[in-house]
Amino acid sequence: MPLFGSLSVPLLVRIGLAALLAWLLLPVTVGPPGQPAGLPGIGWTAGWVLLAAKEVLVGLVMAWAVQLVFAAVQMAGTLADVPLGFGMVNVIDPHQELHAPLLAGFHSLLAGLLFFVTEGHHVLLRAVAESFRWLPAGALPPGGPPLEAVVRTFAGSFAAGVQLSLPVVAVSFLADGIMGVLARAVPQINVFITGFSVKIVLGLGVLLLALPWVVGFVGRAFGPGGLLLEWLEGLLGGMR
Repeated sequence: MPLFGSLSVPLLVRIGLAALLAWLLLPVTVGPPGQPAGLPGIGWTAGWVLLAAKEVLVGLVMAWAVQLVFAAVQMAGTLADVPLGFGMVNVIDPHQELHAPLLAGFHSLLAGLLFFVTEGHHVLLRAVAESFRWLPAGALPPGGPPLEAVVRTFAGSFAAGVQLSLPVVAVSFLADGIMGVLARAVPQINVFITGFSVKIVLGLGVLLLALPWVVGFVGRAFGPGGLLLEWLEGLLGGMR
């Protein structure tokens, strides 16, 4: 998962966070001792192995849903990088520890900061506790996440990334059109060199104006009843 699961976080810290979270959620998950419910005809050892595998699957699904929220913001930066010419400049993204374009790395850092500012970690902890209501710890689901919910979640992340990058992409497209007209009207102008400067200035200006929109999206995504909880409920609720 982003932030907590980053390789830059020491392994002992990650193990400690997982153990602390498991201890805090113990009153929610503990059930009557004995054979796990919903596993007729399966041995005790095999039953607990299947239940452990189910919990791993649920954890991966939840981490993937959180990752998609960050990916939407990062994709918005990537889509804005290409028309502005920043796609040629790569920096290290500390969350995913990969090379990313300039604005994509900025958006990734912004999303990580807003995740804590908007108390997204509180919403995530509540979602982890709520997942044991959607999928009780002592029973196996009939199957994995439904394909429709997976496609809807992925499409929602992609659509959000496109919408967040739309102002910068639209201004860059408009600037290209204007520079094309100027190249026809005044052939002496070096459109290739001038166009880069004009698009960078306009793009960064629009990006500055659109920052409240990006902040609002992340706040709504991680807030109560936001995209994250909606996606998690669709993915985990469909596994029941």
